[in-house]
Amino acid sequence: MSDHETFMLPASFGQERLWLHEQSGLREQIYNVAGGLRFRGALDVDLLRRCLSAIVERHEVLRTVFRLSDGEVVQVVAPSAEVDVRLVQASGDLDPVLRELSYEPFDLAEGPLFRCHLLDLGTGEHILYVVLHHIVSDGRSRDVLLGELSELYAAGEAGREPKLPELEIQYGDFAAWQRKVLESEALDDQLAHWRERLAGVPDLLLPQDHTRPPRPTYAVGSADVAVSAQVVERLHRAAGGLTPFMIAVAGYAALLGRWSGQSSVVVAMPVSGREEPELQGLVGFFVNTVPVRIDLDGDLSLAELLRHTRERCLEAFANASVPFERIIDDVRPQRGGGRLPLARAWAVLQETVDMPPLFGREVTLVLPPGEEHSPFDVLLELWSEGGALTGRLSCAADAFTRGTARDLARTFEAIMQAPATTTLAALPFLVRQSDPVTEPEAGPAPAGEPDGAVEQLLARLWTEVLEVDDVSVEDEFYAAGGNSLRAIQVVTRAREHGVEVPVDTVLGEHTIRDLARRGTVQEPGADHAPAGAPEPGAAEPAPGPTPGTEAR
Repeated sequence: MSDHETFMLPASFGQERLWLHEQSGLREQIYNVAGGLRFRGALDVDLLRRCLSAIVERHEVLRTVFRLSDGEVVQVVAPSAEVDVRLVQASGDLDPVLRELSYEPFDLAEGPLFRCHLLDLGTGEHILYVVLHHIVSDGRSRDVLLGELSELYAAGEAGREPKLPELEIQYGDFAAWQRKVLESEALDDQLAHWRERLAGVPDLLLPQDHTRPPRPTYAVGSADVAVSAQVVERLHRAAGGLTPFMIAVAGYAALLGRWSGQSSVVVAMPVSGREEPELQGLVGFFVNTVPVRIDLDGDLSLAELLRHTRERCLEAFANASVPFERIIDDVRPQRGGGRLPLARAWAVLQETVDMPPLFGREVTLVLPPGEEHSPFDVLLELWSEGGALTGRLSCAADAFTRGTARDLARTFEAIMQAPATTTLAALPFLVRQSDPVTEPEAGPAPAGEPDGAVEQLLARLWTEVLEVDDVSVEDEFYAAGGNSLRAIQVVTRAREHGVEVPVDTVLGEHTIRDLARRGTVQEPGADHAPAGAPEPGAAEPAPGPTPGTEAR
């Protein structure tokens, strides 16, 4: 590759999913990854800029944007990119400032997707605050960035060469390798495991406090949870061989089972996705999602549920090389309401980070203000310290009240404190539900041929995208062979013909008639080009060479 060449690479499966979700227009709320360091003393801002530019030079993903090429999401990598360190004067309550910086939207098609801010607190203290889009980063990426930045700055001050290892590969190589592996038979055994384990798994249906709005907001209501080290140790002794996180997942599954009334629930959780040694030092979006199915049949005791959860977690982690998006396409679970299937309930163990000195100064970690948005119906976030578990439980405000979140948090704590011999049916359940509501069920679509211009257009697009001879207005997209990439193609091709279909509808189970009812015909002369598509007549880049946080 020459110094001036822009090149194009396939997006990873995870990047495809994030790109699709971005098209919903909520890009400023749920996929920005932010954090910073607070320290005392001034910095050489010019040196800081040079160090950050060197990091961007080392990691291609930090000078990458995302566009459409022939209906597929691709990474477009620039040969270089300058880093602008924004200087911000701040004092008093920092939350509004950090929230504004954290939620400033990114343009995936134009970039940059990496921002750096230096906050002067006016007291001799500063905060170095970075914000990245999750499509180019994850929890481990933050550690890589800060470690390299510290070494580059120290070397610059001392006038020596930095001691950084040569990068054997780039993120684009990983994305290409991921697709090559899936095209081979290397992961067939793991795919067979997921097909067997998730066969017939029900969608998690929770009794809602109110009907969801037509368009999701992803706002959440949260409540704190805490489980003492003594309780964790007691449950560990009762079942044996479990990590504190597995113990929490068992209690969470029991809570979800009692709340939903279902005998089988799926708890989704993140894994690092960096099994290969050469991936450890890269910046990029490697984190993968594993859906752990936990069965609650019979008269299981809490101790038996703990052992069952351990078994299911271990087998899920052993088969975690399959991208979550491929699991969904292969298993074809139920979909609904624009929410990601197999990930209605999410659990994550956050890292407690002991920060090493940076720039020769003692630093403390600065996290963004409390999460206010989440793509999940229920989210359990935990930190483990000294054997105790602390964190918060959040519920989608579109469907549940903050009071329900508080009741669920208290129920989770009560379940964890119950004797290990307690049967699941006898576990405490403290959620008050006076008049729960459920999602209205759509009636059957009338039979017949496509009616009207929009239905006719969508029927034609479906036959092209699904590569079939004919479709019915009652056919369900994913049951008929659709997947996330094909959904992208329908959305973008409809836009090219002046019809805007809501992405949240496309993500859920839907028919041609469902899309037509919610689609919007654009005004003549409006710009219908898909977001991120190259401008007409623009030269295509030449092909090039071959976050979140992780669970423990």
